[in-house]
Parts: sequence; C-alpha cells; structure tokens
Amino acid sequence: MSHQINNAPKNVREYLKQSVVEFQQDENFEEGLSAHLEPGTQALQIEKIKSIFMEIIQLS
Repeated sequence: MSHQINNAPKNVREYLKQSVVEFQQDENFEEGLSAHLEPGTQALQIEKIKSIFMEIIQLS
C-alpha cells in the first residue's frame, strides 16, 4: 500500500498525513474505530491500522 501512496501526487500524500495525524489526536478515534471492526479480531486490526498510519506519516 505504501507504494501506491508514495506514487500519489504530493498534495494527496500531504492530505493523507494530515488526516492521519488528526485521527490520532482524536481521543474518540480508537473507540469509534473499534465499533466498526470484528469483535474477535479488533486488537489485531487496530494494530494493523496503526502500522499503516505510521507508514503514511513517515512518507515524504
């Protein structure tokens, strides 16, 4: 996925980074996210999403 994002126009990459940072700063984000995930695998899914978010933040 990071390959696809890396190949996106700079303004798209910056928008994604900004959005991810805003999501992470929202104190209700993880709770809201959990509500949309499968209960049995929530923890794994949240960790994967956080990993993807970190990749997005680190893109140049």
